[in-house]
Amino acid sequence: PPPPPPPQEGGADDTKWFSLRRHPVSGACEAIRFKAEVRGAQVLAPDVKREGELVVPLFLVLQKLVRMGRNDTEVAPGMVYAHLCRMRRMLRDAEKMNGATDEDIESQGEQSELALTVSNMLETLSGFGFAMPQSGRVPVRFDGMLELVRTLDREFADVVNNGKEAASSGGPVQYMALHELFPIGTVVASDSMGGLGGTTVAFRVHDCYYEPLRSLFGGRKYSFRTILESIVAMAGEFVSVKFEVIFEEFTGAREQSMLPFRVLKHGDKELRGELKKRGEVLSKLSVQDHAYMRYRAGCFFPKLTNKTFGGASSGDSQAAPGRLIVDTKRGLELGHAPASMADDIGLAIAAETKRLRNVHRALSGSDSDKQKQDRVQASGLCMYARLPPSAALLCWPTAVAFSLTLKQWGFVLVDGLEECRRSRDAWDQLVLPERTKEMLLAMSSSTQRGGGGGQPSLTR
Repeated sequence: PPPPPPPQEGGADDTKWFSLRRHPVSGACEAIRFKAEVRGAQVLAPDVKREGELVVPLFLVLQKLVRMGRNDTEVAPGMVYAHLCRMRRMLRDAEKMNGATDEDIESQGEQSELALTVSNMLETLSGFGFAMPQSGRVPVRFDGMLELVRTLDREFADVVNNGKEAASSGGPVQYMALHELFPIGTVVASDSMGGLGGTTVAFRVHDCYYEPLRSLFGGRKYSFRTILESIVAMAGEFVSVKFEVIFEEFTGAREQSMLPFRVLKHGDKELRGELKKRGEVLSKLSVQDHAYMRYRAGCFFPKLTNKTFGGASSGDSQAAPGRLIVDTKRGLELGHAPASMADDIGLAIAAETKRLRNVHRALSGSDSDKQKQDRVQASGLCMYARLPPSAALLCWPTAVAFSLTLKQWGFVLVDGLEECRRSRDAWDQLVLPERTKEMLLAMSSSTQRGGGGGQPSLTR
């Protein structure tokens, strides 16, 4: 075929910030070239008073994402496509933050989705070396990023459309279109987490990108990586735990049922109801110092120790129902984590448990709430005093507890907890002499009449 015509000045292949270098025969895009004025832009300290907005240059963003050098003039389009989902999130968060006022953020609360978006945007700007001026918040604009995203959508239209079609219809998806199926902010679910017996857990996609790798024969391939977030109940608070998942590479298109995670759709009302109920149970337990409850069979997982329990009979007792005390604060003091270190999420929860334990050890009884918050921020923990409404579906399904049946610490599935039914004939079943029972009854009656004066004797 004849070679394609050269790009026209100001056309689709030539913008204010970059141009496309195409193959002379096939016309495929081989590189994205950046203009000299874009590469030499000095905006480390922009004049906010003159422009009235905070402008982040495109080349600086790509230096952080694609690791471009100062003297690099072009980059392979696949390297930029690997971070397409990240750039979309920056544009979306900037638009949402620019359209919100300080009154909107204060009225919705610190744990609202809008406040979380603003926090993520400020963290992103800090990573690029920018900060809001002391005079107040100003609009944020990523210079040239919208045009770059539109160019990538056009050049990789086949792959992008496959991912969007798979997300809407539930059909097979290509490997390079996974970021369209699992974009940042999506809630996903899985029942293959280790140590939970097939319990379904929901996560939020905190970040996703393709990591470029060099193959054995010199070619470039990409590894899809996601950062998932879960909310774990620890010591009466809720801690955000993040861990990385690497999707195994495959060729062609693969059915979504064969992927380790699936998108939690709005039509999954039954599963969403179960996840919200789980969050309500954990919220109720977080305001109690401890809770005395029953658990169903197969819901308690004791901590692994070197102690043996004696063959099949011990296995039966561990799988049987029983009673326990949910005490996350005491469990944290003893170093118990609400997960087994069998996979990445278990290791991440164990690491956050150790970090929170160190924070509690460093605190004294005279420390104020401000000092506690400073220690938490210095440790890198992301904690909530109450479960945020936007994270109601993301609760990790276990809590640290002590089994009265097994006389052992471990963690329990909160979905299998039940209120203890008080026995009306427990006093009749108490194996004590009748005279002793009469003395106990008399002592209890005197305690009630005396307003607690006989409580020490009754305790002894």
